[in-house]
Amino acid sequence: MARLLVISVASLLLVLTTLASVVAKGPEFDQVFTESGVVMLLIEPESGQIVEANAAAAAFYGYPLEQLKQMAIQQINTLTPEQVAQERAAAKSEGRNYFVFRHRLANNEFRTVEVHSRPYLFDEQNLLFSIINDITPGRHSAQEMWYYQEQLEAMVDSQIAEIQRTRTQMYWLLIGAVVIQSLVIIYLIVNIQRRRQLERQRKQTTQALSALATTFAPLSGVDFYQEVCHYLSEKLDIDYVFVAALKPDGKRAQVIAGSKSGSNIEPFSYHLDGTPCADVCMAKQMIRAHSVQKAYPTDSMLVDLQAESYIGNVLTDKANNPMGILVALSRKPLKDPAAMNSMMQLFVDRVTAEMQRSEVEQQLSQMAHYDPLTGLPNRTSLAERLKAAMIQAEHQKKLLALLYIDLDGFKSINDSYSHAVGDKLLVKVAKRMKRAMPETAALARLGGDEFVAVLEDLESPNDCLQFLKNLLSVVNEPVYVGDLDFTISASIGVVFYPQQENLDADQLLRQADQAMFQAKQGGKNRFHLFDVARDKALRDQNESLLQIRNALKAGEFELYYQPKVNMRTFEVIGAEALIRWNDPERGLLPPVTFLPLIENDPLAIELGEWVLATAMDQIIAWRKQDIHLPISVNIDAIHLQSPNFVDHLEDNLKRRKEIRKGDLQLEILETTALDDVVQVSNIMIACQNLGVGFALDDFGTGYSSLTYLKRLPAELLKIDRSFVRDMLEDPEDLAILDGVIRLAGAFQRKVIAEGVETQAHCDELLKLGCELGQGYAIARPMPANIIPEWLEEWKESNHL
Repeated sequence: MARLLVISVASLLLVLTTLASVVAKGPEFDQVFTESGVVMLLIEPESGQIVEANAAAAAFYGYPLEQLKQMAIQQINTLTPEQVAQERAAAKSEGRNYFVFRHRLANNEFRTVEVHSRPYLFDEQNLLFSIINDITPGRHSAQEMWYYQEQLEAMVDSQIAEIQRTRTQMYWLLIGAVVIQSLVIIYLIVNIQRRRQLERQRKQTTQALSALATTFAPLSGVDFYQEVCHYLSEKLDIDYVFVAALKPDGKRAQVIAGSKSGSNIEPFSYHLDGTPCADVCMAKQMIRAHSVQKAYPTDSMLVDLQAESYIGNVLTDKANNPMGILVALSRKPLKDPAAMNSMMQLFVDRVTAEMQRSEVEQQLSQMAHYDPLTGLPNRTSLAERLKAAMIQAEHQKKLLALLYIDLDGFKSINDSYSHAVGDKLLVKVAKRMKRAMPETAALARLGGDEFVAVLEDLESPNDCLQFLKNLLSVVNEPVYVGDLDFTISASIGVVFYPQQENLDADQLLRQADQAMFQAKQGGKNRFHLFDVARDKALRDQNESLLQIRNALKAGEFELYYQPKVNMRTFEVIGAEALIRWNDPERGLLPPVTFLPLIENDPLAIELGEWVLATAMDQIIAWRKQDIHLPISVNIDAIHLQSPNFVDHLEDNLKRRKEIRKGDLQLEILETTALDDVVQVSNIMIACQNLGVGFALDDFGTGYSSLTYLKRLPAELLKIDRSFVRDMLEDPEDLAILDGVIRLAGAFQRKVIAEGVETQAHCDELLKLGCELGQGYAIARPMPANIIPEWLEEWKESNHL
């Protein structure tokens, strides 16, 4: 059969070749067209492409001949399509056989031309033969142009007539042989294709039944649907196959699983109106072998998928009502739609049975996990959701909020108006709260008038505060049950997770319940935050404050003293009092372990008063040993600005008349004056009037404001140890030191460096002009009874 087909095609080609070789006798068109001095063009009528141009055209338009043949007439003609149409209508009404156009030349000059055009068949191609005459004043005469046009027209007409006669004769010679050969070939091809098609169908059916009995047998649910879609997509060589379940309202379909060229289709839903799927639900099945988009022009899914053909089969429930659809879509027309649908029919019953089973399973799950009254998740479902949310919150390092919601006054409504009215009210309020929830939130009913919500992906507790306010407003709106009008409110307890302590879901729920109780105790119609971290921190702080207060009463605190010297003369100019805690269990504790715990607490004032009194007593004790050593004491801001600070200081000094002016110095931080620089300045002046000096501690780490430096009457600036420590390696710290020292000099203030760790630090500070220093290179803090011994050693080592 293949040989017969080859012979037939060869015969047809021979006849066509013979026909193509027949040419009309007459004048040579190419010669006239090429050598004529008249502008001539051959134009493709549909696109306006210039197929051929003569040398006169190239000279007239000013384009090289090859470039001109690559142009379209629209690039030359300056008239718009509307203007061209108007000119054609005018020529027809006036009986003219030419058109008048404006053509643009290569040099951007314009020419008014007469265009004489006729359609001709050249080499089996319909073209417009156009003669262009420049009628701009001073150009070629019309008579000469018409002479050449008539000559060409006569030549072309003669050639076309001769070709047409020869072609007609050849066609009749071929018809008989071609028809007979074609009929034989078609008959053989159809029979062979039919046999092959039947064999393919038989094989595909066998494979499909085998797959249903083996590969698909252990699968269920989405996994089963997915494998079926992949199988049909591969075997039918079709682009899209999916299984969709109909929504209860019958207006939308939810795609459960599908295959897109071998890849899974993500679930999505779509409206059935105006889609072939809607007709499938009515007709049970439908096949559109081609042009499905034209049949359903409003179906956007068909457009998005570029679908050309469609096969759909309905999936019914046990009552034979539509419950889903099995759909196949292709981007090209179907070659054998009946066979393809037969293949899909093999799977329809199995997919239907699986969807019926899934529906029954879903109904049982609904009963086990959802509240029958409101349709919200019940306590069982909440526990599962909450556990999963807690795991996710830990994994993502984010917070979840658990809301325990109790309706205020619901019991009285239930008792007064019957349980039926109460149930209707609960349903309405539940729907209202559900609509107010974020998309990712879960709302469940525990029972009665108690609900629980889970909010996820919070960055901080503040993220849900506005939502809580909105939820209270939503619940507080009037509720209408028949002719009855109710206004209720809610008390909401809120707890956050993760927490510092490990908790399970039940413990977290109990915390939220406790917070809800606090909200009711606070007056109802409000929310209460159960912040475990703050609660624990508050408990820890209260416990620490109690320990510190007890330590103060038990005399467990002690002052250590760190000498301050003139690094140039080696003179000891004073010592700084530094508190230590002799904890019976933890040993000697530095101030960093306990002072932050009492910051801004009244206990800081009590401890500060003890430090002042102890330091003043030590000044007197040393003086009795013939040691004159001024002491500086660090004063907390809350202590300095306490109402009776100056009075208490004055009383302490009066009781210790041995203390002289300059014996006591108070060290304050620059930030102490942030709230009220005038008040702090007045306190400092009052203390200076009592003979007490001041130093600005850790200067350079705060605002280092020139205003503060000017308005705070401190005699001494203490450069923070952080700049001194790294001054030898860090040029920036060295520059800061230099700036602070110069600034102190400009304001006529003394300056002392803290953290002098080595002799190299001493040397560099002296170069910068800082003579006073304090640090480990000089002496470590030491108990008061060690100071006399250290002073003797210091004098001996420095030959004082």
